[in-house]
Amino acid sequence: MFNKQYTKRAEWIDWSKKDKVMEKVFGQSGSAKLTLLLCFAIAIFEGFDLQSMGVAAPRMRAEFMLDNAQMAWAFSAAILGTLPGAILGGRLADIVGRKKILILSILLFGIMSLLTAFAADYNLLLLIRFLTGLGMGGGVTYYDYHGI
Repeated sequence: MFNKQYTKRAEWIDWSKKDKVMEKVFGQSGSAKLTLLLCFAIAIFEGFDLQSMGVAAPRMRAEFMLDNAQMAWAFSAAILGTLPGAILGGRLADIVGRKKILILSILLFGIMSLLTAFAADYNLLLLIRFLTGLGMGGGVTYYDYHGI
């Protein structure tokens, strides 16, 4: 793939394909554009959700009296839920349909993200964050499948 005569990466990338890809994406039907928008929203809100835990960390630590190991689990629970979410989401998408699983994943992710703020104790926080990750994983499967 890498030709030694080129010294910079930009010299060996085929930039002529990018216009064709953009034409294909923006030439889609209304539902395809909506799907693209939803996938973009999933990617943005996934990052926002994961980063918001950092903002909430000092208050969480004080509220639940958490040590460093417990904080690590609280931060990792959503990421740990992403793997089974992606596996189950991908498998169910093949069986039930991709749009249905995308919508269910978005709903699960959104509801669980909001419920994170209302967790009454540490164990419930871990469960909610894990379920948030399941929703993230199911949604990630869809836009990874379409190469976005």
